[in-house]
Amino acid sequence: MSPTKRISEDIRIICQIIASFLIVTVALINLSLTDRDKALWSTLLGVGFGYLLPNPKPKRLTARSNDVTVHSVSPVEYVDGTVSPECGVEVHDEAK
Repeated sequence: MSPTKRISEDIRIICQIIASFLIVTVALINLSLTDRDKALWSTLLGVGFGYLLPNPKPKRLTARSNDVTVHSVSPVEYVDGTVSPECGVEVHDEAK
């Protein structure tokens, strides 16, 4: 990527962030001071926050014991300790 292309991309990102901050600020002010168009300003506020906040990144889970191998980032474990089979978790029973 050329330096001028990188600079123009940085400027674009900075302008988008500034615009989002302005939208959030104006939405907060209008929600606080007026009673008109609350749905519009609430929607703009939610969209502005959604753009400004970073995307969540799921963490890799590690096995808690030697008899469980985790293949998924979100296994479902029940209260009694059993694990749902569709989530990619294998339970190795060494007692057999």
